[in-house]
Amino acid sequence: MLDEQDSSKEIGSVDTEFVVMYYQHQYDRVAKLEEQGLNIANIVMTFSIVAFTFGFDKNQGSTAITDVVLPLTMIAANIFAIIYLISAGDWIETHRSRAERILELFAEDIYHLDRELFNKRKIRFWGRRTQLFIHGLLMSIAVVPMLIYLRSINIL
Repeated sequence: MLDEQDSSKEIGSVDTEFVVMYYQHQYDRVAKLEEQGLNIANIVMTFSIVAFTFGFDKNQGSTAITDVVLPLTMIAANIFAIIYLISAGDWIETHRSRAERILELFAEDIYHLDRELFNKRKIRFWGRRTQLFIHGLLMSIAVVPMLIYLRSINIL
């Protein structure tokens, strides 16, 4: 037997509440991925800055640990952050595509409005691209003490 709620639906139709929930769920996932990416980027950048500040202090002198191991650790941490940001970006695009498809199938007018505004928007440089650039910059800066140390011991 069908209850009152089920009798109002046609067989094969999709409940509007379900469509709205699915759409919102996609953007909730996007928000979580963006937040996780920002947290990872912040942690790695903080680690890199602290490592620069304390690891490359003039008073400590030049050692293999401060001039090779510490920069390699910084590079590894930044590579991890870059890989995560790229992977998260792929998942974000997947979730946005799902949300867009939901609009296309179940709210065609809103879909067309969304596409029209999307095509008019200005591309901004901020976001993941800036984070990726900063991580690349931190890695290139970390190479400098290694090169100086390796030259000082006549390896390069």
